[in-house]
Amino acid sequence: LALGSLRAGLGRTSVLTAALATAVAMMVSVGIMVGSFRETVAVWMDNQLQADFYLRPAGPAAADRHPTMSTDVPARIEALPGVRMVDRLRAYAISYEGLPATLAGSETRSIRFLPGEDRDAIFARLAASDACVVSEPFANKHNVRSGSTISLRLAGVSRPFHVLGVYYDYSTERGFVLLSRRTLLKYLPDPAVSSVAVYLKSGADANLVHEEIARIIGGRGILLSPTGRLRRGALEIFDRTFRITYALEAVAIAVAVMGIAGALLAMVIDRRRELALIRFLGGAQIQIRRII
Repeated sequence: LALGSLRAGLGRTSVLTAALATAVAMMVSVGIMVGSFRETVAVWMDNQLQADFYLRPAGPAAADRHPTMSTDVPARIEALPGVRMVDRLRAYAISYEGLPATLAGSETRSIRFLPGEDRDAIFARLAASDACVVSEPFANKHNVRSGSTISLRLAGVSRPFHVLGVYYDYSTERGFVLLSRRTLLKYLPDPAVSSVAVYLKSGADANLVHEEIARIIGGRGILLSPTGRLRRGALEIFDRTFRITYALEAVAIAVAVMGIAGALLAMVIDRRRELALIRFLGGAQIQIRRII
C-alpha cells in the first residue's frame, strides 16, 4: 500500500522535488560564484596593497573626486629613517570617448597585468616614453588592447599614447589610464599628489613610523591608513554587499521545502477515507504511520 501510494503521487511531488533541487543548486552555484569573486578581490588587493601605509586627503571618497595634498608631506615622510620609499600618485577625472575615466600618474609597480604580459618590460618602457597602461574596465569599455594607441587631451592638446599593457583593477568601473609620474608632470606640471603609499625598510618599527607620520600630517586633514585596515575594510564592504544574496537563497530553499511539505500534507488529506477504511478493517496506528 505504501509503495502504491508513492507511485501514485510521483506526478504531484516530482515538480516540487525538482523545485527543491533547483533551489539547492542555485544556493551552491551562487555560493561558489560569490566565493570566487571574494577570492579574486583578495588576490587583487594582495597585489595592489603592497605598501605599509597609505595617505589621502580627508573627505568622502568618490570616483570623480581627487583632492590633493601638499608636496612637502611625502617629501618629509620620505626623509624618515624607517621609510624605504614613497610612491606618489596624482589622479584626474577625465572624459574619454564621451565616457568618464580616470587619468593618473604614479611611480608604482605593484599592479598585476593580464596573463602573457611582461611587467618588468612594460614598466621600463613606461618610464621612458609617451606610453600608458590601462585598467581592464577601461580596455573592455573602449575596446583597447595591448599595442593600441589612445589619444588623450592634455593641456588643451590631443596627444597619442601607446598602450603597453592591461592590468586588473576592481577599484572603479570608470577605468584608469596610468602614466609614469614623470610623463604626467611633463604635460601637466602640477606636483601636488592625490595619494601617497609608504614602504618601510626591512626591520623598521611600523608603530614608530606610524607615530612619526601622524606627527607630520597633524592638523592637515589627511587620512593615514595601514594596509591591514584597508584590506579588512574592503572585505567587510564586500561581505555586506553580498549578504542579501544569501538571504534570498534561504528564502528560495524555505519556499521549496514548504511546497513539498504542503504537497505531502495534501496527499495525506486526500487519503483520509482510504486510511479510515484500513483502520476499520483492523489496521494499527503504527501501520498507518508507516504507510504515510
